[in-house]
Amino acid sequence: MSRILAVKNDGGSGAIEQMILAEYCPDHFEAHVRTLRKTLRRKLDVMIEALRAQFGPAPSSTILWAEFFLWVKLPHGVDTTRLTQVALQSGVAVNPGAEWMTDADAGRTRLRLCFRLSLEQAILEGVARLAQVCHREFAVPVHGAKEHR
Repeated sequence: MSRILAVKNDGGSGAIEQMILAEYCPDHFEAHVRTLRKTLRRKLDVMIEALRAQFGPAPSSTILWAEFFLWVKLPHGVDTTRLTQVALQSGVAVNPGAEWMTDADAGRTRLRLCFRLSLEQAILEGVARLAQVCHREFAVPVHGAKEHR
């Protein structure tokens, strides 16, 4: 894959990629999709549990799964655009909701979290760091993570 990606320089799929997929898919596609679904579901579960452990039950009812992303609504008063900037300084990349929603005001307290490429341990560490930054900047979550476990 690394050799193919090195020569791929456009936004579309080329003939080589199409030929490889044409050979691979008839015999392997269904099994591959089952494996991907299982892996993604496990990562989703890890992220949801990490959010509940770090932030408590409040955001858990406002979590929405969309393919490889998790939408999370944080309490009023948390500006996710600012949170995104500060979290990045702590090594955590998140997407502020305002950049992904047509209603920027509604997106102000929402985050779009990607879990697709992350290892489970990275998800746990990233959510813990995000909670620390969020608490430091916005006093959310109110209690320490250990009280929610």
